[in-house]
Amino acid sequence: MKRKMVAMGVVLVLLLAFGASRLSAESVLTLEGLATAVTKLTIGQAALDARVSALESQAMQSDVAAAAYDAMPTNDFLQRVYTLRVVTFAESENEGRSTLKLSYVETDQRAINARIRDVSRAFIEDYREVAAQQEEGYQKELKETGAGPASFVTHYDQRLEFAVLNGSIISISVEQSMHTGGTGNKVTAGYIFNLKDGKELPISELFLDESYLERLSSLARERLASQLGDSAPASIFESGTAPEAGNFDTILFDEGGLVRVKFDKYQVASGVAGVVEMYLHMSDLEDLLKPEIRLLMGLEEGEGE
Repeated sequence: MKRKMVAMGVVLVLLLAFGASRLSAESVLTLEGLATAVTKLTIGQAALDARVSALESQAMQSDVAAAAYDAMPTNDFLQRVYTLRVVTFAESENEGRSTLKLSYVETDQRAINARIRDVSRAFIEDYREVAAQQEEGYQKELKETGAGPASFVTHYDQRLEFAVLNGSIISISVEQSMHTGGTGNKVTAGYIFNLKDGKELPISELFLDESYLERLSSLARERLASQLGDSAPASIFESGTAPEAGNFDTILFDEGGLVRVKFDKYQVASGVAGVVEMYLHMSDLEDLLKPEIRLLMGLEEGEGE
């Protein structure tokens, strides 16, 4: 069956706490009104690159989008309003047995956009490959029995969450859900960037050495034990919180010194718990950060400041 595709761009205005305090409520509403006027952009190209390029072109050429950017009070990172585009699209085929829903964020930095697109592209390619295999099984079963079982489905969903710290660092959490007829699975991965130049900051490169893994492991075992209770079988819990980089690959740095660590479904608890979050404060990890990262995060002053 012919694939049905829906794509649209959503422009979000992200007001940082220190930025919002310099704007009146009326100004904020005006900016939001300008931004939401470009939310319904439909694109017909099949390839992801073509869809994204068309979306960017239409959004950036839009008078409304331009007005939203021009309405920013200043380019100063301590006062500006951040505009992040969230690109979303969906595909549905095989009479609804194969569905894909996907969203990802775009910033003013091309390097950030390219990295998140690569992650999204890989997810789409995996979906299409699995969907084709599942549909082949469905058609075979239908031919042999006259009834296609409901288990031959492919439902993929990618959601994102982002947090901006001190106007300098953006953390992006990409959560991917895959359901192919069983209980399904959810995995999460984090990506951290310098928002000013777009450079990616791998989690391992934020810290002085690998001792951060021991710290995170210890904190996870201490704080998640009471949080999860009986939903965390000992064997799963111990393995999922071991001091290994793969266990702590999703970290978001928020304003106010909040740090969130996410764990995949089944990583630290039974499936009913889904994706599990642990909340920390920056002070729990601050002493292990490299000096240049501490400076970037605003935890210490640079020379001459």
